[in-house]
Amino acid sequence: MLTSTRIAAVLAAAILLPSRALAQVFPESNDGALSGVTAFDAQFVTDVWLEIDADEERFRARGQTAFERGVRSAGPEVSTTAPNYLFCVISATQRGDVVFYNYDVDYHLYREGNGVQPLEWTSGGISSIEAESFTADEAARGCVEAFARVWGEQNPS
Repeated sequence: MLTSTRIAAVLAAAILLPSRALAQVFPESNDGALSGVTAFDAQFVTDVWLEIDADEERFRARGQTAFERGVRSAGPEVSTTAPNYLFCVISATQRGDVVFYNYDVDYHLYREGNGVQPLEWTSGGISSIEAESFTADEAARGCVEAFARVWGEQNPS
């Protein structure tokens, strides 16, 4: 879903940031929402794709693989039948030889009955990178790192 917030973040990155420099967590202190969660339906999504010199569908498919692999390596199970959703949402634009993008990793808890999957936890950041280095693995890495750090803190081995 194309939102004005995501577009503004991508444009701000294009103007302000030379590298991965800004990360956010909202709402504050929601890390506990990941405590005890052992399985996710992990999905990699390209939300905004403006003037990118790459095939979006191929990028998305490779990002899906990278995101699933990264989530699994953090510890939880990844399955399309899991009762929880974990989305890695990428919004990107390219200007010349630089890609500016933001990534959001969002955890939604499935609740039976009303069809609503409320947002339980989110984190993200803004990055810029040389276009030739903008790969699905690189884009998924931001989501994986943000998720893995918090999930590991909330679910120590």
